[in-house]
Formats: sequence, C-alpha cells, structure tokens
Amino acid sequence: GGIPIADILRTHGISQGTFYKWRSKYSGLEASELKRMKDLEPPPIAPTPPKSKVEPSIPPSPPPRVENTPKSQAFQAIQKPQIIQLDKPVPSKN
Repeated sequence: GGIPIADILRTHGISQGTFYKWRSKYSGLEASELKRMKDLEPPPIAPTPPKSKVEPSIPPSPPPRVENTPKSQAFQAIQKPQIIQLDKPVPSKN
C-alpha cells in the first residue's frame, strides 16, 4: 500500500528519471552521511549575467533645410487637379 511513486513525483514536480537517478546515487545512505556529502559539495556557481552590448548613441539627423523662396516658386511644380463634370461632354484634343 501507500501512495504510488508516480503520484508523489507529479505532486512535487520531479521526473521519474531524476528520482531513479537520485535513488541509485543515495540509496542506503544514512541521514548523517547525506549531510556530510552535502557539506563537502562545492556551492553552486551562479550564472554570469550576459555582457550587455552598449550601442553607440547616434544623434538624430537635423531636419532638412528649407530655403527662403517665395511660395510661388516653392509650389511651382504642384499642379492643380482638373475638375471634370460628367454632365458636359469632355472636349477632345485634336
């Protein structure tokens, strides 16, 4: 009787592979021997944080220069749209 091992492992989030590995490594040891082994183990090494790459700061480019020209010259290239009325026939260019 008792609770199946698979249920206990699932409750504690331990895989069966890990359990059987631990069982083969530590089975038969007394509590005092386990404590001694733990005391002899080196402390875990903390992972080193990744080196951050500092990107060079690039200043934003200045806005384009607008020359002091009259509006008529500045907008000379812009053409006014032609309005076509559908109720009158469109004149043909011959």
